[in-house]
Amino acid sequence: MTWAVTFMDKDIQKVRVDTLPGIDRKDALRSFFACYRHGNYTILSVVKVPQ
Repeated sequence: MTWAVTFMDKDIQKVRVDTLPGIDRKDALRSFFACYRHGNYTILSVVKVPQ
């Protein structure tokens, strides 16, 4: 499954969206934090992308 993660980049005060793979929401968030581990982010939403 693919998940769309909407998040706020606190350093530049912008809302961004990225799509990440994952079996469930928790797995998608794990992928997010692995990719974006060096920034300061707030997760706004995580939704499943329809196939």
